Amino acid sequence: MAVAATAVLAILLTATPGSALAATALGSGTAVVTTGVRESYAVSMATSYWSVVATVGYQGGQSDIALSGPTGTTVGRSAEGFGTVDWVAVDNNSGRHPLGAYTADVTSTTDGGRPTTHLTQFVGGDKVLAASQPESVVGMANGPWLVDVRDINLQAGRTVTFTVRGLDSIDSVTVLQSTPDPTTWTRTRGAAALSVEMPKADTDQQTYSFTYTAPASGWYGVVFESRGWSRWVGQSSAGVGHVSVS
Repeated sequence: MAVAATAVLAILLTATPGSALAATALGSGTAVVTTGVRESYAVSMATSYWSVVATVGYQGGQSDIALSGPTGTTVGRSAEGFGTVDWVAVDNNSGRHPLGAYTADVTSTTDGGRPTTHLTQFVGGDKVLAASQPESVVGMANGPWLVDVRDINLQAGRTVTFTVRGLDSIDSVTVLQSTPDPTTWTRTRGAAALSVEMPKADTDQQTYSFTYTAPASGWYGVVFESRGWSRWVGQSSAGVGHVSVS
């Protein structure tokens, strides 16, 4: 459930490759552009919801991401191919990963030894999808965003319908499940319960609906990926979408 924080764009100068890195604080909702080969970000899991960290290469860059918990142990990593957003979602609901200070490490492939550009984002969850609530705004209106996240509480066997509006701003919707097994408390796109790519918006179709049936009761995470995020780099505004459930 994402904090409605203003997205801020910053260009960071990095340490010499191989030198010790101090973690840079990364607030929820903040989109950061950097040209470093390796960056370390301090993120605060302060709410009992699903949260997500993400990175993607920009202008020819390629980056991967790993997330470490309060004890320093890596809890998840993503290394997708060129042009694909890497993200790691973590379940901080009661009985799952603890709240506290986490570290997101981003590594970037160089271009002939030259650093390449990439974006990194953290979204701390704080919003719920529910049939009793109006549709939720997805994304950050005040700057570039890669991902957003919501929680949804489902009972075993319940089929829920997701209706997405604003298809020119949302590329995909991914439903995540965790169980009492600690290995499921961190998820990437490869471990999704369901992943649905949104059709491209046209004059005939501005919304898209799909269903999901919960195999067990609990708090599920829902990750939304931005469509055309590169359009908003360097801009003070960005496109958003909307989602409702029934």
